[in-house]
Amino acid sequence: MGVSDWVSHQHIVPLAGDRKFSDVGIPAFDTSWHVTIGWFQAASRHFVVLATPIVGSPETDPDGFCHSCPHPYRYSAYQWQPEEGRWLVAKEIPSSSKFEDDPLVAERRYILDRLP
Repeated sequence: MGVSDWVSHQHIVPLAGDRKFSDVGIPAFDTSWHVTIGWFQAASRHFVVLATPIVGSPETDPDGFCHSCPHPYRYSAYQWQPEEGRWLVAKEIPSSSKFEDDPLVAERRYILDRLP
């Protein structure tokens, strides 16, 4: 049996003037072979965008269980809410196509144009 995927936790540490640091990364930001994360800025707002492949069942998506085949993606744009001390999804965006490689690179302009 082989292993063809991995998971990596993304630590997010805001730097503040009081020299107190805390990791505000959340499990939703864990990345893997096909789940990627990127920082985006639209106007003066900052977002963490998570790209997650949309994988169906073998009946609805013949490529659904093909680990290395192109997949459509869902982009979840998170914004930090300092008053609540948590991340909230500001927008969900479907990809415009299927991708094998990191779609956040290929669709950066597409995503930026759709952020709130």
